[in-house]
This record gives sequence, structure tokens and C-alpha cells, in this order.
Amino acid sequence: MRNFPVVGLYRMRNKKIFTRCGWNEYIVYVIFLSITERIRISLILGLLILMHKMDAFNTPGSLR
Repeated sequence: MRNFPVVGLYRMRNKKIFTRCGWNEYIVYVIFLSITERIRISLILGLLILMHKMDAFNTPGSLR
């Protein structure tokens, strides 16, 4: 997933928008990517924890 910001920068260099607006869009793009990655990771972790808890509930003998 770390290739995406480089690709975005390469595209922006091809379009030759090295204005401040272009750089702001690039920074927002990178921040958005990192936030979505964090949300995805936390969602997967939450699902794993939920499944683990359900599994612990389903197994007899372990009451949590």
C-alpha cells in the first residue's frame, strides 16, 4: 500500500501542477490513505476480537 502516494506524486509531476494547491491535494491524499488504512486495520482487528469472543462463548466450560 506504500506505492500509492508515490504513484500520486508521479501523476502530479506528469500533469506539472507543482503549485501549492497541487501539494495540498497530495498531502490530503496521503493523509486520507493513512486514515483509511488505519480504519481498515482496526475493523479487521475488531472483527477478529469479536469472533474470538463468540468462539469463547460457544465453547462449553469457559464462561467469560
